[in-house]
Amino acid sequence: MTARKLCTFTRFTGDKMNTVLAGPFVEPQKDCWLYAGVIGANGYGLVRTEEGRYRVAHRVVYEGEVGPIPEGLQIDHLCRVRRCINPTHLEAVTPRENTRRSYEYPSNRVAYLNKLKTHCPKGHPYNEENTRIARMWGAPHRTQRRCRACKAQTMKAYYKLHPRKDRRLKATT
Repeated sequence: MTARKLCTFTRFTGDKMNTVLAGPFVEPQKDCWLYAGVIGANGYGLVRTEEGRYRVAHRVVYEGEVGPIPEGLQIDHLCRVRRCINPTHLEAVTPRENTRRSYEYPSNRVAYLNKLKTHCPKGHPYNEENTRIARMWGAPHRTQRRCRACKAQTMKAYYKLHPRKDRRLKATT
């Protein structure tokens, strides 16, 4: 398969890909094919479908050149370049493995440092009884740890300042 064929893709008609854009330029140091189209705020290339929705370019290339992405797996960039769409640099892995690999790179250092924390900022342990896993607002695929003891303290202080009023209806005669 030639590099030119792999580089050209974009719009969909049903399940078939039609060639619309000429492909990316090559970064010589890593042999990456950098997507030359729209780049999202998170650094990944975006491809527009006929329905007007955007899909991530590296997933489109993977599906077109390697095959469907198995359920529950993510595409990992082995080269760590988000704009890269070279299918030889893409691998389907579990979310856990993808995150584990990303710890080695400064771009995801925050996730790595948060994972190392064993106690909340107020000193309560992050253990099974005291920790609640919550979905992040606006990003349902991402989660964060929440301390149950801190939440209980916050709610106790709130109700002390805002006591509940008696809501029962008084009988009128």
